[in-house]
Amino acid sequence: MSKFSVPPILGSYICKRQSAALEQLIRGEEGLYFQETLEALAALIAGMPQTGDTDGEGDDAVVYLHYFMGNFDFWITERDMGDGSADLQQHQAFGFVNLGDPDNAELGYISLPELFASNVELDLNWTPKTLAQVRASI
Repeated sequence: MSKFSVPPILGSYICKRQSAALEQLIRGEEGLYFQETLEALAALIAGMPQTGDTDGEGDDAVVYLHYFMGNFDFWITERDMGDGSADLQQHQAFGFVNLGDPDNAELGYISLPELFASNVELDLNWTPKTLAQVRASI
């Protein structure tokens, strides 16, 4: 099997604990599946709208990423303008947050370093859908 690792752009979107687990999974029996999944995820992130690009779309905005921890959910519609380089580290995203109470879920900026400090996980099986579809599902 060829040597593969987590694509660099994902370093700004996956907590260290999940990244380390993925590095191990890539080397395992299902390595090709995880390699392909992470490559597709890296391409998805690279093509995501940046801060402000979805202004005015409302519930038609596409949710590209989903993070979860317990009954907390974070759905990302825009990525920060950072590119992962030392000068432009990814620090925040914009999206929809539900901290266990759907009646108080709200849109806003989300600090990715704060999420990662809490060991949230990126949902590797997430399929992008509209914000309206996400709201209807909670």
